[in-house]
Amino acid sequence: MSGRRCRGASTLPGLHSVRAALLERALGPLFLAAVLTPGAISSAAIAATASTPTAAESFALDSFRWRAEATPQGTVIATNEWGDLRTRTAQRGGLVVSAMIQKIGTTQDELEIRIDETADTVVIEVVPRVAEPRGRVDLTLIIPPGKRLEATTRDGLAEIKYKGDVQVRSRNGEVRLIPAR
Repeated sequence: MSGRRCRGASTLPGLHSVRAALLERALGPLFLAAVLTPGAISSAAIAATASTPTAAESFALDSFRWRAEATPQGTVIATNEWGDLRTRTAQRGGLVVSAMIQKIGTTQDELEIRIDETADTVVIEVVPRVAEPRGRVDLTLIIPPGKRLEATTRDGLAEIKYKGDVQVRSRNGEVRLIPAR
């Protein structure tokens, strides 16, 4: 059995700082001051200071990717209680796991993707590293045809487009079964 703990690979800038930088570049500080009305002063001040978001406002997006050379296991079990879960049938190659990890209000890794392989099963699970994670993980699996798939979400969308035996569960999320060709 091999256990892997995986974190995101790249971070994109927060939306707040991008929006503020674009406003400042497009309008300039003098133009902003010239067009302000008394009711708009506070919102303009917020926009002007948003270029350096606080930890409570920050947003980061990490990406994650894992690929198996081959997938001899007969069963793939995927659990994501922290976002959406999508699956597709692979045209060739082994199992691929891809994810977008949203970090809200922190730069710390509050959620991680854990992949455990045994002789019979591959288990992919999104697990919290803190008591109350603030972000989410949207997980996509590309699975070789003919495997047994067991997919579980809590509140997120489960979208399954796969050629194989499928079992899908969700507590409160939408389940979409799409015929694979």
